Amino acid sequence: MQLTRQRSLPVSPRVAWNALTDVKVLKACIPGCESLTAMSANQFMVTVVAGVGPIRATIKGHIELQRHGDLDPPASYTLLFDGYGRFIGQARGEAHVQLQPHADGSTVLRYGAKARVSGRFARAGAHFVDLAVQELAETFFTSLSDHVRRPPD
Repeated sequence: MQLTRQRSLPVSPRVAWNALTDVKVLKACIPGCESLTAMSANQFMVTVVAGVGPIRATIKGHIELQRHGDLDPPASYTLLFDGYGRFIGQARGEAHVQLQPHADGSTVLRYGAKARVSGRFARAGAHFVDLAVQELAETFFTSLSDHVRRPPD
């Protein structure tokens, strides 16, 4: 399943980049995130409650932020996810994120996401997997957009 979308963020690419690499922001924006622990600047252990169709499960996994192409903050990165849920199988996914400055000072955020599942998740059917990936991505990027719109505390 491949999903490609874009949205506008009312902040500079640097502010958007900082939000996309901040463990507190990621934890708040990842749907169903119960815990997120930084193992290094670009690697995290995560526990999420996720669902595909009628199947809901707790998944423990690993998130890694890799630079897309050359190291180019605040322009782009790839987020890799690999997780396993007891009795339900494995979920793997990636999202390519690009941040491009707009003339008015805002940022155009483009992303492409894809996912692969095995076990009971896969038996739920490709249609349910596609819908779940779309919903997770939209929820994450909507939460991120809402987060960066809020004034700092």
